[in-house]
Formats: sequence, structure tokens, C-alpha cells
Amino acid sequence: MVAATMDLPIDQNLGYMWIVPYGSNATPQMGYKGYIQLALRSGQYKALNAEVVYEGELKSWNRFTEEIELNPEGKRSDEVVGYFGYFRLVNGFEKKVYWTTDEINEHRQKFSKMSSGHNPSGVWKSNFDAMAKKTVIRNMLSKWGILSVQMQNAITKDEMPQTFDEDGNPMTDYEAAKEVQATEGNEEPTPKDTSDKPKGTSPEDKFLQNNLK
Repeated sequence: MVAATMDLPIDQNLGYMWIVPYGSNATPQMGYKGYIQLALRSGQYKALNAEVVYEGELKSWNRFTEEIELNPEGKRSDEVVGYFGYFRLVNGFEKKVYWTTDEINEHRQKFSKMSSGHNPSGVWKSNFDAMAKKTVIRNMLSKWGILSVQMQNAITKDEMPQTFDEDGNPMTDYEAAKEVQATEGNEEPTPKDTSDKPKGTSPEDKFLQNNLK
């Protein structure tokens, strides 16, 4: 249902969106390419990208003026030290952000439901760079970008468990809520245990005592 709403292909190889198991539920996982695709569809973005920064490439970064100086020729190793994100709107507004690898890991441990441990797991372990780029883009767009309805849905429903009916079809939020209500409505109420309460102290007893005097 989420993928249909986003109109994105579910294929981890393409990197737009895929489904991963989380507990007993199937959970939609947006990729950074999916966010870029939705942003371009909105017609509000002239440019949008996120890239890795290797050791030796970063010469300077000012988070207040957002001035960054990168030198690809200064690369000393394949060690990734951070991630750079950038977007420019059609109206001219632009935003630049830089996250260190440590900041990405802190964010992952705090906010990721599927990889909150000290060491990356799942897709964070198999493709850390792609998930880091997604974190940079998602955070940047949600704070400073212009969000279409599709982009808002993507941000709010990303990594939210999907509920399926008995036939394996995805259920809408409304259908899932009705299913829960129906299940709860069929449960028999648990009788109150009044064995340890002294007689005449319940609200019902007090009502009768006051009205039978």
C-alpha cells in the first residue's frame, strides 16, 4: 500500500524502495534514490544529491555559513569520514549539510528501529553508505525542503510496519485499525476481582447504602 501510494518500484537493486522483515511484519524501506525521485517529481527542485566524503577530501566546513571546500584529489584512503548533502530549489534557495560518520552512527542508533545496536545490522550493515545518504537527504528535506504530499507520506511512513490481511494483501491504516477494534471487541471482559475487598466499599455498595437508608 505504501509503495502504491509512492508509485515507486519495490526492488532493492534499484534503490528506490524495498520491503524488509521486522518482527512479524513486512516493513517498507525507502532508499535515498526514492527520496530524490519524489523530490524531482514535485517540480520544486533544480538539484538534489548526497555523496560520501573520503579521508583527505574535506578541506574545510563552516556549518553556520554552509561554506564547504572539498578536494577530490586530496583523497588519502577509502575510509569514509562523512557525507555531504545539497539541494537547490527552482526559486534559488539552496541548502548544504555535512555529517561526519560518527554523527550518522549516532543518528542510526537513536532513530533506526531495525538497526539501533552499537554495530550496524541489516541493510545498514550491507549498504551503510546508501543508508547514510538517505539519512542526510531525508533529514535535509524534512527540515528545509518543500515537501509534496508524496514526500510527506514517504517521511512519515518510512520504516513503518505494514499490516496484511489473511490473503496476504496489504491493508490501509483504516482497515488495520478496524481489524484491531474488531479483535478487541470479541474479547470477553476480565471479571473484576473483589475477593480481597471488604464488603460495602465498592461504588455500587455505597450507592445502595445511601439510597436504602
